[in-house]
Amino acid sequence: MREPKCIPPQLISIPREDAVGTRQLGFDLAQAEKVSLRVYDARGRRVRTLISGRKEAGAYTVTWTGDDDRGRSVASGVYYARLVAGGVRQEKTMTLVR
Repeated sequence: MREPKCIPPQLISIPREDAVGTRQLGFDLAQAEKVSLRVYDARGRRVRTLISGRKEAGAYTVTWTGDDDRGRSVASGVYYARLVAGGVRQEKTMTLVR
C-alpha cells in the first residue's frame, strides 16, 4: 500500500488594510511538522522569529506587526518571510510601509 503524498505547505502573505505596517502570513500543514517562520530584511538579517517549533496539522495565520524580536518598530522597506516545514523552504517578499 502506497503512502499518500503530502502537499507541501504553501506560505501566503496578506496585507492588512486595517493596520498600516502589518502583514498576515498564512500556511497550511497536511501533517504535524517542525515549523520555522521568520522575517528577514533585504540584507538577509533575521528581524523576527514568528514561529519556531512543532505544529499540528491545520491552517495557521500569524500577524507580523512590523517589529523585531526586541519589540522595536522596523523601518519601511522590503522584507522576506521564510517558512521552513517538512523539508520545504518557501519565501515571500513583503513591502512594509509605515
